[in-house]
Amino acid sequence: MLVYESYSIPHPPNNRGISHLDHLVSLELGGADTAANLWHECSPGYAGWVAAGFREKDRFENYLHRQVCSGTLPLAEAQFEIATDWFSYWVAAGRP
Repeated sequence: MLVYESYSIPHPPNNRGISHLDHLVSLELGGADTAANLWHECSPGYAGWVAAGFREKDRFENYLHRQVCSGTLPLAEAQFEIATDWFSYWVAAGRP
């Protein structure tokens, strides 16, 4: 609830999978499990949101994790991509 309040948005009633709190930098990419690393993610259908949502970000996190584990991408770069503008990097990667 505090994270929703910090973004000045109401906690969605009967969420139905269109919004959730998630780690900005995922735990699998070394993100901290703290409130400072949580943010509100939408999915199409939440308050007029029509862009990519948390499901796409989750897939991109998995892609970055595979790239880091294979040695193709440095961990610091993966963390930067997910924390700064994950959508643009996701598009540039071919929306894996």
